[in-house]
Amino acid sequence: MSESSGPTAAQDVVARYFRMWNTGDTTGVEEILAPTWIDHSHPGIRTPQAVAQAVRTLRTARPGVSFRIDSLLGDQDQVAAVGAVHTDGAAPPTRLIWLVQVAEGRMTQMHTFHENQLP
Repeated sequence: MSESSGPTAAQDVVARYFRMWNTGDTTGVEEILAPTWIDHSHPGIRTPQAVAQAVRTLRTARPGVSFRIDSLLGDQDQVAAVGAVHTDGAAPPTRLIWLVQVAEGRMTQMHTFHENQLP
């Protein structure tokens, strides 16, 4: 992808996913996540509705938490999101990489790699 071209459709859906977590607005969750959604870091949260509930729970319990995306790499069916999660305390952000599978315009699965797992 060149700098002048915009994000791919797959990158856009991943960006929308993180905006949902940052804003708490889950109205488009079924357009973002496939019904067979799998987050390998949170295997108990397996449907778009369960993700929406998790977003509401997080935003209520820890309203200062935010996800920063520095780069979105990839196209069509695979996207890597590079960024960090900021907690609502004075702790430094935790660097993360999310590897996302996209099919038919929706996220189907995600693997998360934390800073201490990175080379």
